[in-house]
Amino acid sequence: MSGADFTAAFLREKLTPFGSKCLWGPSSDLKRYLAERICLPMPDADVQRLCQQDGELVDILVPITKLPEALRATELSYHVRQVLTGAQVQQTGQAEMYTAFRTYNLVEGTLAFIKLYLDAVPLVMDRNVANPSGATAKKLRPDFLCWVNNVLLFKGEEKATAAQMSEAVAELTSNLSTVWLDDLMPTHMQAPCMLAYAAAGTELQFFSVRKQAGVATAEPISSAMDLSTFRGRLRAFTATCNIWRLLAGFAETDLRTSTCLGQVLKSVGGKCTVTLLPGFVYKCIQGFQEHSRYTSFELLGTYEVYLAPVGEPCLGPPANEAVAARAVHGVLCVLAALHSEGFVHRDVRWQNVIRLPTDDRWLLIMLIDLENAGKADCDCSEDPFPLACWSRRTLEADGRYTAASDLRMVAEQLLDQLCLPPGGKGSALRQQLLEGAPSAAEALEHPWFCT
Repeated sequence: MSGADFTAAFLREKLTPFGSKCLWGPSSDLKRYLAERICLPMPDADVQRLCQQDGELVDILVPITKLPEALRATELSYHVRQVLTGAQVQQTGQAEMYTAFRTYNLVEGTLAFIKLYLDAVPLVMDRNVANPSGATAKKLRPDFLCWVNNVLLFKGEEKATAAQMSEAVAELTSNLSTVWLDDLMPTHMQAPCMLAYAAAGTELQFFSVRKQAGVATAEPISSAMDLSTFRGRLRAFTATCNIWRLLAGFAETDLRTSTCLGQVLKSVGGKCTVTLLPGFVYKCIQGFQEHSRYTSFELLGTYEVYLAPVGEPCLGPPANEAVAARAVHGVLCVLAALHSEGFVHRDVRWQNVIRLPTDDRWLLIMLIDLENAGKADCDCSEDPFPLACWSRRTLEADGRYTAASDLRMVAEQLLDQLCLPPGGKGSALRQQLLEGAPSAAEALEHPWFCT
């Protein structure tokens, strides 16, 4: 087979998005969408051989040379052949990796292939892997996850043997059964359903997952498919292509969340991971003993914390001065509590401020990232200090980091990024914090917070 490849043109014509509101529709409609027939190109010889074995395939498989030249999807024909007729995994034991290989080949691999050519759909996929520190996050995440615009729209659970199918289906309603956290959405609206699959041994079935009144249910939107058979793989491949069309339709709504539910965010070097889960954030730092030199306490091995409530990250200061005052007031409340116990934060920045879920999203503020926190009045003048965000005014003259150091960070890292009018109450508070006059508790009474 030679000549130009027109896979992108073929996919654009054949995989047109379903309606933007389809994922809010009933499961009966979703079942019809997944079953919608798609003609699939394959190399001529393969089509001839397969149609001789099963005459009904004549209406489904298309010889690549029979396509119009402008739709001759050569690379897609190779992909279809590999998925449907390529060597199948030979299971020699009872391990989930065999099931994962099958579903990766048919589902994840096919979505990734389509995305290569139709990259306008902002689709991100991930697989659950064991955390080196243990199974904490792994137990709470599905085996397969897929987001569109940060919304968790498709997931999968996998088990080793067909006898475990009921377990896989049960986990669809227990592991991340909602597409987003309602409190983090800009407006409270009904969530779409989540598409899902349960796979056990060679058996695969698709579901829609919905949560109403706090209870999640999984409804079948396909029959069970036997991936050890050609027909089963063909039906699964077709359903996956149609799932793409549903995801592409959702992308047209422009609905987006600020954070990905279930996604593992990794720091540079990968030692620190953060996972947003329903009701809390799980944070893990490997080899924390290397980092503990920045703190006033020792913790050998792994640092694991569960942080609640869940908030929305603040990537910069609010534009409105009155709203900014509420945000700074929230930060000072946290610092006052820390300082009253003899501790300091040492990393006060807008990047470490989150807004808690309320109708007024700047009303409740939390200060996060306590990995650099420690006891007040420690000498921080030598290695491994200073931190990159410190200025020459952060430490006391004798090199100690004090409660007043935290307040100087409020002035320099928070207030300096606001457009405060000269001579105003906000500018006056900034100057007082730089001079170390009020404590955090005293600063909370400043007139700026009464405007």
